Amino acid sequence: MNKFTVLIVLLSVLLLGCMQMSAEQIVKNMQEKYNSTQDFSGVVNFTAYHNGATEATEFEIVLKKPDKFWKYDKDHGILMVSNGKKIWLYDEKTNTVMVKNVTGEIHAKILGYEVGDMLKRYDIQLLGSERIAERDCYVIKLKPKSGLWIEKMWIDKQFWWPIRIEIVVGNARIVSEYVNISFNTGVSDTKFEFVPPEGARVIEVETGELVEPKDKYMEELHKVYHKIEDIQKMVNFTILKPSNTTGYVFSHGGIIQKTADLESVGLWFKKDNKMLHIQEIYVTSGKAPPPPLVIPPSEDTKTTRVKIDGVDGILQESRDRTSLGFRFDNVTVIMWGDISGEEMIKIAKSMIN
Repeated sequence: MNKFTVLIVLLSVLLLGCMQMSAEQIVKNMQEKYNSTQDFSGVVNFTAYHNGATEATEFEIVLKKPDKFWKYDKDHGILMVSNGKKIWLYDEKTNTVMVKNVTGEIHAKILGYEVGDMLKRYDIQLLGSERIAERDCYVIKLKPKSGLWIEKMWIDKQFWWPIRIEIVVGNARIVSEYVNISFNTGVSDTKFEFVPPEGARVIEVETGELVEPKDKYMEELHKVYHKIEDIQKMVNFTILKPSNTTGYVFSHGGIIQKTADLESVGLWFKKDNKMLHIQEIYVTSGKAPPPPLVIPPSEDTKTTRVKIDGVDGILQESRDRTSLGFRFDNVTVIMWGDISGEEMIKIAKSMIN
């Protein structure tokens, strides 16, 4: 090898080294892109894999800073809309609307990631480059400094936006893929207002009050109950009722799902302005796998494995929510709310004793 060839090789190595993008620089570019984005729209293909089962859905999203969003799941007929002050959840199949007051930006929870403190909360590793959906991407791996899940992102090299996010928690894997993305198209504020259709049932989540329509629409699977005993009559498993609610009082509840393979109920408890939600899921046949014990985590979530009087559980704590999942007597229980982990464990203990 002559001197000229050696020089060319050295220059090539130096040039490649200069062009190599670091994980920190990628995240910085993502932050700059997010800061410059005033509105965003796209289609999300969401797939969950757990115990050999696969569940897939597709939904459209539109976001507008600082606090507006629109999300439509056509497969299930579910629409979520927020104008920054209220959030509406509309079920087309039952013509039911749930309304809740909201504050603060919630774009990150809809998108599935938060850029702001990513470098502080994660150990980030650049895995390399990959081409997906005909787009050139950087692939980064994120391991939370406190947590049990692993996350990977495919960052578009042109838009500096994740077009694929993969989260692995235990034996569950959740994949979100973004297509037909557009930025700063000047979406009107009217997109984020919602007027309930004629005859719709409207439920105020904070109070649990049912606002009856002019023509009553009552379907058992979506009826609001104010006694747990009434919900118990509608299902074929024994609902685990807490005897120690740490001051929370049962507000309302209902049947979330009832099929040949699975039954699920939701219970809402209230203390002052705080709400605690308990969902109980019972698999009635061997066809459906048991559901995961965790809620898809936010970026600041701390995940801890706990024991509830000998029963395994997973506790998740973040800035805006605490959740606890466990399985007892073939019933999967997932609890969440603005409540401490210590309180939540006390309530869980009273459900299994």
